[in-house]
Amino acid sequence: MEFIEFILASLTSAGVVKSLMLLLLEAEDLMTNEYVKEQMEHYMKYQKDVRDKDRAREFVSWAFNDKFSEQTLKRNNTSLYQFQLEVVRNNILDFYFKTIDKLSEEKNDINMACDVDSTLSDFVIQLMRIRMVVQPEIRISNGIHPVSKIKYLYVKSYWLSDQGKKVRKFTKLIGKTEDYKLGIKDPQALEDGLNLIQPVMYDHYKELYID
Repeated sequence: MEFIEFILASLTSAGVVKSLMLLLLEAEDLMTNEYVKEQMEHYMKYQKDVRDKDRAREFVSWAFNDKFSEQTLKRNNTSLYQFQLEVVRNNILDFYFKTIDKLSEEKNDINMACDVDSTLSDFVIQLMRIRMVVQPEIRISNGIHPVSKIKYLYVKSYWLSDQGKKVRKFTKLIGKTEDYKLGIKDPQALEDGLNLIQPVMYDHYKELYID
C-alpha cells in the first residue's frame, strides 16, 4: 500500500486525525512533560468507569512519552515513521479503554482475560518497535574486506524481540573508512549510517505489521 493510500484509509479514525494534528506541533512542545500531561488528561477525562485511575494515568503517560531527542523530532525524513507511531499509539489507547463487552464483540480471538493481556502486550511491543524506527539506537564500527583488505565503516542497529529484549539485528555498509576523516567518530558517518539503516528497519516493521 502506498503511503498516501495508507493515510487516506487511516483517516476514517477520528483519533488518527488528531494524531496528524500532533505532527504539526513544534519539537520543543512534544518534548515537554506538560505535553505528556495534557494528552494523559485528555484521555482520562472521558474514562469515568476506570477502576484504577492512577495506573491508567501511568499507562497513558508512558504511551505518549516517547523520549525522543530534539534532533530526532526535527529530522525532515521521519514524518512517515512518526505518522505510523501516532497510528499505533491511537490503536493501543483505543484498545486499552474499550469495555470487555466491546472487545469481545469486535475481536473474535478475545475470550479470556489472558487474551486481553496478550493483545495489549503485542501492542506495547509494536509501539516500542516503531519508536526504535523513529529514533534508532545505532553503532558505527570498522570492518576489513577479507580479500581486498579495504577498511569499511558499518552501521548496526538494535531491534526488540518478541520477548521484549533488545537485540542487535540490522547492519548496513556505510562506505570506505578513508572517506571519513574521523572514522567511527565522524559526524557524517553517523548521519549517513542513520539514513541507511532507518529505511531498513521500517521495511522490516512493515513486513510485520502493514504489508
